[in-house]
Amino acid sequence: DGVRVIFRKDFGDKAHAIGGPFQGKGIIDHYNLELQSATGRVIQNIHVVPTGIDQFVWWGKNGVVKK
Repeated sequence: DGVRVIFRKDFGDKAHAIGGPFQGKGIIDHYNLELQSATGRVIQNIHVVPTGIDQFVWWGKNGVVKK
C-alpha cells in the first residue's frame, strides 16, 4: 500500500522541543517512529524519549502510548 516507516534519532544538534508530556521542558533528545502514506502524509509520529537505562516514554498524537 506504499506506507513508509521512518526511524530517526533526534539527539544533540538534531534534538528539538516536543509537545505532550514534554511541553515546556526545552530541547528533548528523542527517537521518532513515523508512518507516512505513499503521498508523504504523516499518519502517525511517535516520539520515543529515553528516561533512564532501558526506560522510555512513547508519545504520539493520541497521547502517551507507553511509559
